[in-house]
Amino acid sequence: MRNIELYNCSVNKIPNEKGPVLDALYDTDTNRLFFVQNHSLRIYYGSEVQILCPIGSGDIKNVSLSYLDDLSTVCLTYTENQDGNVLLYNMNTDIAEIVGTVDGGIICSKWSPDMEILLIVTMETRKLFLMNRDFDLIKETEVFLEEFGEGAPVTVGWGKKETQFHGSAGKQARDVKVQVHHSLIGWDDRLPRVTWRGDGKYFAVSVVDPVKEVRILKIFDRDGQLQYTSEFAPFLDAPISWKPSGALIAAPQQTPTGYQISFFETNGLRHGEFGLEPHLQVCDIKWNNESNILSLYCQRKVNDHLQFCVQLWVSSNYHWYLKQELNYDKGVSIDTFFWDSVKPFRLHVVLSTGEYIQYNFRFSVIKSYGLDVKDLANVYVVDGAKALVTPFRTMAVPPPMCAYSVELPNTPVLMAPSYSDPNSFLTLQQDGNIKVFNIVDEEKGERLQIDGAGGIGFKRKCSLHSLVLSSKINLDGIVTGGIYLQPNLILFISNLSGQFVSRYSISPESASENVSPIQLPSLIETYSVASPEEVILLTEDKQLLKLSVIDMKLEKLDLLSGLVVASRISTKMAVSTISSHDYIFVLTDGGHLYLDGKVIFSGVTGFELTSGFLLMTTFEHTLRALPLNKTSLDIALQGKLSPIDESLRRIERGSRLVVCVPFDTKVILQMPRGNLEAIHPRVLVIEAVAKSLQNSDYHSAFVTMRRHRINLNFLVDHDPEKFIGEMDMFVEKIPEQSWLCQFITDLQGEDVSYAEFSSQMSKKTWTPNKVDYICSELRKIFERRSIQNYILPILTCYVKMTKPDYDGALRLILELRRKEEEEPTAPRLFLESLKYLLVLVDVETLYRSSLGTYDLNLALLVAENSQKDPKEFLPFLQDLERKDENDRRYTIDIFLCRYDRAVQALAKCGPSRFEQLKELVMKHNLYLEALICFEDKIEEKKVISCMFADHLLGSRKVYEAGSFYYRGEAFQEALNCFRKTLDWKMAIVCGKKLCYSESEMSKLYKELAQLLTNSKNPCDGARIYKEYLRDFSSALTACVENALWEDALFCTLDMDVNAEIRLKDGVVAGAKSMELMISNLESSFITSYKRLENVRKENAERESRLAYGEEVENPLDLASEAGSTITGTMTSGSRYTGSSRSIRSSKNKRKLERKLYSTKEGSPYEDLGLVVALHEMMVKAYDLRGETRGLLKVLLHFELESIAQDVQTSLENLLNLMERQSRCIWTAVKAEDEENVFGPEATVAQIVSMGVKKFDRLNLLEPHLRHPPVKPEIKWKISLV
Repeated sequence: MRNIELYNCSVNKIPNEKGPVLDALYDTDTNRLFFVQNHSLRIYYGSEVQILCPIGSGDIKNVSLSYLDDLSTVCLTYTENQDGNVLLYNMNTDIAEIVGTVDGGIICSKWSPDMEILLIVTMETRKLFLMNRDFDLIKETEVFLEEFGEGAPVTVGWGKKETQFHGSAGKQARDVKVQVHHSLIGWDDRLPRVTWRGDGKYFAVSVVDPVKEVRILKIFDRDGQLQYTSEFAPFLDAPISWKPSGALIAAPQQTPTGYQISFFETNGLRHGEFGLEPHLQVCDIKWNNESNILSLYCQRKVNDHLQFCVQLWVSSNYHWYLKQELNYDKGVSIDTFFWDSVKPFRLHVVLSTGEYIQYNFRFSVIKSYGLDVKDLANVYVVDGAKALVTPFRTMAVPPPMCAYSVELPNTPVLMAPSYSDPNSFLTLQQDGNIKVFNIVDEEKGERLQIDGAGGIGFKRKCSLHSLVLSSKINLDGIVTGGIYLQPNLILFISNLSGQFVSRYSISPESASENVSPIQLPSLIETYSVASPEEVILLTEDKQLLKLSVIDMKLEKLDLLSGLVVASRISTKMAVSTISSHDYIFVLTDGGHLYLDGKVIFSGVTGFELTSGFLLMTTFEHTLRALPLNKTSLDIALQGKLSPIDESLRRIERGSRLVVCVPFDTKVILQMPRGNLEAIHPRVLVIEAVAKSLQNSDYHSAFVTMRRHRINLNFLVDHDPEKFIGEMDMFVEKIPEQSWLCQFITDLQGEDVSYAEFSSQMSKKTWTPNKVDYICSELRKIFERRSIQNYILPILTCYVKMTKPDYDGALRLILELRRKEEEEPTAPRLFLESLKYLLVLVDVETLYRSSLGTYDLNLALLVAENSQKDPKEFLPFLQDLERKDENDRRYTIDIFLCRYDRAVQALAKCGPSRFEQLKELVMKHNLYLEALICFEDKIEEKKVISCMFADHLLGSRKVYEAGSFYYRGEAFQEALNCFRKTLDWKMAIVCGKKLCYSESEMSKLYKELAQLLTNSKNPCDGARIYKEYLRDFSSALTACVENALWEDALFCTLDMDVNAEIRLKDGVVAGAKSMELMISNLESSFITSYKRLENVRKENAERESRLAYGEEVENPLDLASEAGSTITGTMTSGSRYTGSSRSIRSSKNKRKLERKLYSTKEGSPYEDLGLVVALHEMMVKAYDLRGETRGLLKVLLHFELESIAQDVQTSLENLLNLMERQSRCIWTAVKAEDEENVFGPEATVAQIVSMGVKKFDRLNLLEPHLRHPPVKPEIKWKISLV
């Protein structure tokens, strides 16, 4: 689908000298042209010609020029007066030297592509010489050899050619003898021609067999050994060229069907051809370096004179296209032409008039601009005198076919689509004729008749282009570009002595240049239309120019500072206007995509702007899309684009973008072999669906999503509020039941739009359950409209709920059956609905659900319409039918494992089934359900309560068991339970319920008081002594022993003076004990803290020695110990089995904790053990504050202020000490060092040391031990002290 576009050229006039240019070469590095003219080697640089050295004085012919780049030397071979010479001219020393002479002259010569071997064919002796760079002879042989070569085919006796199948030629072909004599073309000069393969391993010689008078190809290897001889090709012409990639050898041939280019493989066998126009003679043939353009230097006879031209041919999908034809004026011939050795699309031509022209070509796709929905996405392909047209909006026809072709007078110089009319285009011929084509208003359904297949006609599916305007312009120079802006306005870019832009107004009579052309500062590389009034031009020196079409004025734009890369050619430019700003995209031949002068992507092979997206293909064989909005483009300019997103799509290797159908989702790619692929990128599909949903066009959105398999949740997730508000409209626009069922079936709870298309969608949250809400609302709409018309979607809603409502679906089916029985004219939907439900739901599940409705007829219908064996269900259903209602329900519930409902049914069966109920309750732990069933039956309720209490007691839930024993009036068992749980109040209540005597109650009080005093609730024990036993002495003793000083003081109120003396002595002893405890705690804290400092210092010294590579006793201890603890949980069990069992037993865990928290001196975890010990000391000190508060109050009561002050001061000092040192104990986790030491210079010790440094050992502790303990806010100090 690509054409060859001439985007600029330079026309230079070599100072006039008599005599033709015999040969020429171009040095791209220095931009110099070397050529031979008038017995001298000359150089053209800039606008001047310099003679380098003279070349003989006689008749010079068969000149061949080559340039040895590494030696800066020009090699020239030529024949002078029947003698051949090899001349070297050194550009550095300006010395010319003839290094060899060949007797008899040189017919032709050619260096190998690697410039290591020189091939020479002599004139008189027809010898072939191979020489190295030192001009030592490698091989001398005859040009024509009788033998086939070393690669001669071997006959294995599988039959003769006469016995083979001859295809359409028939059996008579076996008797036809091939004539191999006297088959030279009329103008053959009988001279040999040579050509090298691109890798330099082989070369081919086109030579005439002197006996048979036929021209054949001889293929030699680089050592001069004959390998193959071509098959007989009658009337083969002399020019020959080997494709650089090595695939084919091209040569002209005259056949009975016409003049053509024939191709030969390396083994000499024919491999295809393509025909040329009549009366054409090929003078020379050459490939470009990339092997994708074949150029023919031709001559034709026109009105009794010869016209010379260069044709450029391209192959795609096994078809050869004539893309360009460079015709020259009458009497102007071509002295020489050749392709550039560095730039593969630059062609050099030297004319007989002394003009030297550089043509710069590139491949481009000519297509419509795609500005509106009327644009058919036409792609125009040049094929000689035809324009092949394919409207990709309506069809995708692979080349070499097309939708239709438009006949032209000859090969056009320029083809340009219209910017204002989306389906119009013009062609410009070399003689200045302009043809404008447009689609005429014809019926697409017009029937066309064809001759084959019995004359059956077909309908045309697209409109055709017709000629609507012909005109002619007089344009000087070579046209290198054209822009068809308006129906009667065209811009042409031409080259003569510089590059000019001209504006023409065309009419059926002629075209007039109504404004003087303006000259550009340098040659144009590419251009793009920004608007009907503005065109953006990009020059070779990377100037960005804005051309105003109205007044034809140029304005320079300063946007491409990053594009100043002289070695890169800009191949394409596009302009996108967003928020009144023109964003300019430029692609270079190196694959860099620029946006406003900044590289945003690399490795890009092509791009298109379409439907709000930038689409591009990459060297990684992917298609990527970038939204064309200000946010995305600003992110791209900042260089913050992610290299991977959900728009990436893998494409076939080497695929190229052809066209993106405007305002559609279709993108056309062309494969390397030439065939087409139409794809629909997901981002374009999502964008199209989103626009349809915004316009409430649910039918179009649904069709698009079904066609491209988009998750139908997108209908809801795109805009949940809008969808919920328009659910009635949605149902109205989607009348097909199957579509609605598909939508309901695809519903998912999560936000699918954000999960799959996060770059295009924002995240939404659903407050209610999405699936349940949508299903319930849709079901209401369906039922309101018509249950009969929407029966299948309604059933789907029931089944799709988070907890499928099979019962509701079955009830609906029962209602349909009832209506059918009552109304004979009602629609027969019962069986259809039931069968549909059987498709949605597993048969066994639906059968069990139908049983759950307790409707045996429905269960029978479900079973009959399934694949179940009647032996499986009939006996069971018959047995159920014989039972009474409650017993039947019980049996069904037991069958369905609905034991809670079975309990309810069994409870209604009467007292005779109570024992069976007890067994069921005990087996399935249904005590609470049973209690609800017997809420009004006291005796059964008591039994169930006691059964539940026994169960709870077995589960070690003693308090709950006591509560249910109490409910079942088993007070003794309840008392035992409450006694165990120290719930003394309920225990006393149970004692009262058991009608205990006073002595039994006193015994119970004493027992409870002793248990409470010895437990964590001594205060409640003292209360029982005081309030229930009136034993104040025991109450005082309990308070003093448990340091309940304030409660003890309260007990002395009802006692004598001796009680206060006892309390005072106890308080003084408690104060001394408290001071001793604080002192011991402070001493332990200081000792442990100092030891922690020493341990950490030792560890730091060890790490330092490791960092400097010093030897230590065991340098891996720290790393191994830390690593073993961290990865300990990963060492057992298989990483692939996915086992969830506990990896370390509780015993081993406790053992590890003891090892980890050990404070034994010298242990590897001593520092961690010390941290844990210090943490526990601080927690203990914080707890002492509450006890100290009560002690201080009582000391003040007995006027012992000095003792109270000592206790308070000692505890306060301890707390201050701990708070000061805690900042050193729990050091903050240091940030990781960003320096990378794991390089090739790092030692093992450094790596181990760095690993230990970066690991905080405190992370080995439990989370609450990694920080200082939290200090609760308690007011414990007495301010009067």
